[in-house]
Amino acid sequence: MSEELSRRSFIRGGAAAVAATAVGAAGVLSGCSSQDLSATGTAESQANENSKVPPAWDATVPEAWDREVEMLVLGCGIAGACGAVEGYDLGLDVLVVDAAPTITECCCTQSGGALCGCGTRIQEDFDVIDDVEVMIQDVRNDGGDLGDPEVIRAFCELSGETVDWLEDLGCDVIQNVSLNEPSHTIARTYNTNPPGNGLGWMEGLQGAIEERGIEVLSDTRAQKLYRDADGVVVGAHVEAKSGETLDIRATKGVLLAVGGLGNNVDMWNKHCLTMKELSSEAKRIVGAAPADVQGDGYRMLEEINGYCYPSPPNYGPGGVAVSNDGPASGILLPFNWKDSLIEVNKDGKRFNDESSFHVFYDLKTPLKQPEMWHVCIFDETARLGQNGQTNAQPIIDEATANGMDSVKTADTIEEL
Repeated sequence: MSEELSRRSFIRGGAAAVAATAVGAAGVLSGCSSQDLSATGTAESQANENSKVPPAWDATVPEAWDREVEMLVLGCGIAGACGAVEGYDLGLDVLVVDAAPTITECCCTQSGGALCGCGTRIQEDFDVIDDVEVMIQDVRNDGGDLGDPEVIRAFCELSGETVDWLEDLGCDVIQNVSLNEPSHTIARTYNTNPPGNGLGWMEGLQGAIEERGIEVLSDTRAQKLYRDADGVVVGAHVEAKSGETLDIRATKGVLLAVGGLGNNVDMWNKHCLTMKELSSEAKRIVGAAPADVQGDGYRMLEEINGYCYPSPPNYGPGGVAVSNDGPASGILLPFNWKDSLIEVNKDGKRFNDESSFHVFYDLKTPLKQPEMWHVCIFDETARLGQNGQTNAQPIIDEATANGMDSVKTADTIEEL
């Protein structure tokens, strides 16, 4: 990793260095020029080498393209939106394709909204002394050391300037830094207004995209990546909800940022070992991601013989069904509440230290519970408090409005 790593140098090489790093194969996801292929040889020698064996993918590309841009961004969550803004600011002609109806209807918005950064202006204002090496170790420990060490290092090294950059773009960052124990040993966690989700990050990025006039094709799903016989991804096939299809050529690169496995249980079973056990034991599986997130990125990479670092997602319990056809967007997480609630299993037995983050991603505890579901119990004082109004009231309101029975109230514990 370069000692002079910066956000811009990370994306400048072919306009898709982020995606190329994520799949662990330089050039696989970027429409590279000869200098961009310096790590693996010149474009000519690479082509000669590739021509010796047939490609392990369908190398057919369209004879005629419907659109041509320099940088094609597939997905407009926080990753794709950041890439689109940075690509534009580097002088590239950028087109964004996203399956969601709007920029803010993404996983980031539905998340808890916390973003970590080392060496930010806010840390400086609060006299917090941080260290990138400590953050790297915290992230590796927190994920059971399953992540790609190089990507984790790059993320941590860029994290502080990224938080500052997002604030400069217009994200309404709360001027405070918190210690997210036990995930991090130093206070480096930031949130935006409104608190409790990631909407503030996405509203800021939406404003930056609109200010720059970056074109976004919403309600449009990426269906296929085009990788030619030389191994270069040169574009994508996309389809709008209206039925219109486009073959889009990208002359400088494709940034693949279409989200995770989302609501595709088959993909979860294939790529996450723990999910096989979950599927067999759980009473019901409800996705917590937006409905459009279906693991398309994994599928498209497989089709072009791309590479995904073997780091299986391992996120634990928390979803509350608030509608019959939507995601389990109601998330009552223990670390948001501290001492305000208790969690019990279907037999009414408390099984968790509700103030600990570890149970959230350690599936051993919920796997041991009957049918793997749990109930969060809190009283009226907790509901009317700040945490209750931020984390619980919107869930109660949405579930009640949709006629769901996932929220119960009673005057006594026995009745409940």
